[in-house]
Amino acid sequence: MMKKVVPLVILVVALSLVAAGCVSVEEHVKVSSDGKIALLKMAINMSRDVYSLALSNTSEGSFCADFRENLTDYEKEHFTCEEKVSGETATIVITGKDIDPSKLTGDTKMKVEKQGDYIEFWDYTWYEEGKKEEKNETDWDKEIASLFTIDYYLEMPGEIVDSNAQVVNGNKAEWHWNLYVASKRPIYAKAKVEEKKGLCGPAFLVGLAIVPLLLRRR
Repeated sequence: MMKKVVPLVILVVALSLVAAGCVSVEEHVKVSSDGKIALLKMAINMSRDVYSLALSNTSEGSFCADFRENLTDYEKEHFTCEEKVSGETATIVITGKDIDPSKLTGDTKMKVEKQGDYIEFWDYTWYEEGKKEEKNETDWDKEIASLFTIDYYLEMPGEIVDSNAQVVNGNKAEWHWNLYVASKRPIYAKAKVEEKKGLCGPAFLVGLAIVPLLLRRR
């Protein structure tokens, strides 16, 4: 589903170059221990001029209307989209809650896998398969992509033990890429999830056996 945002982004980036502006994305993602995306919040920021130019290229006259038009019923239940214009700045905010990644549509998307005590997360939103091997890229391609910056913040349900993030602190990780770099590799993180021990362990059973003895003494 989030892959549907990318064509919109490419349009905005191209228009940014024409309008001598730039575009930035700030995205926050929280993964829960059950393998769902507890929260996703993406804010796409651009100048008002770029926003106005891009609106004229939407079929519905609205980013969010075009976005919703392509969602499945499941995605419509879990995602919202809002457009904000303040002064010379425009922001598109996409929010998702309690998302099952396996139910998202699109050729590439978010993926969460649980393997024993570990949980792995991939986000393919900006990744273009085969891009890493491309040899015919021009400086123009890089210049356009460099106008678009991505600040990505991930929170995992346990300590992160492996990732391609630039910053890792416990169960949180950060990526600060431009679109050119992000197109080369997906966001990735692996975390160790500690299983919560139940109340029926050996110590608890011993405790239950001792209680009657203590009561008799009283």
